[in-house]
Amino acid sequence: MVDTLMITPHTIARRADRVVWHPLSGERGAVLLHLDTGAYHDLSGVGALIWDLLAEPVTIGRLQERIQAAFDAPPADLAADVQQFLLQLQERELVVLDDPATDPSSPP
Repeated sequence: MVDTLMITPHTIARRADRVVWHPLSGERGAVLLHLDTGAYHDLSGVGALIWDLLAEPVTIGRLQERIQAAFDAPPADLAADVQQFLLQLQERELVVLDDPATDPSSPP
């Protein structure tokens, strides 16, 4: 089980090192493979967009701004949905969430 932290707009999200992925052809989506567990995961829609936006480490606040620009969703609903999705990815060890206050190596 992965330790979870309280997600804030300043939390840094990044793809886990032991995950490889490949975009799906014909539609916006991706398939992910966790190299340690051998588990495959598929993403589509907003999930695939979030994965694309995690190409470089990004703050949750900036990630939500970019998603808000792409979709017409109320910011409060969007924030909760994005956080829930990221926590699910973290639980599956597909992303890493860093608290910049406790991790000085995290990008600003």
